[in-house]
Amino acid sequence: MLDVLISIGIMGYININYYFTKVAKTTINSKDMSLVSLKSLESRITKIDNILQKLINYEVEVAEYERRSFVSHYNSIIMKKRNLDEFSKNSNWLNNCIGFSH
Repeated sequence: MLDVLISIGIMGYININYYFTKVAKTTINSKDMSLVSLKSLESRITKIDNILQKLINYEVEVAEYERRSFVSHYNSIIMKKRNLDEFSKNSNWLNNCIGFSH
């Protein structure tokens, strides 16, 4: 998230927040909303949408990385277990062949 904020600039984030705080206060105080520039409002909404898309993409990338890491670790554990099972099976066969018993 910090990367996203840095990419748009912390000041840009603060300015957008300040802008919408002012718009909200104007609405709450029942002031004339016709003074709010639609072009400015659309521009800031677009910036927020871009920020949200960057955050969503970042979260998806992190989730995909964590999933790959988990699957890799899981597969590694399964292979170790198979190797141990095979070793144990071969060890029992060898012990039986040479006359050792447990």
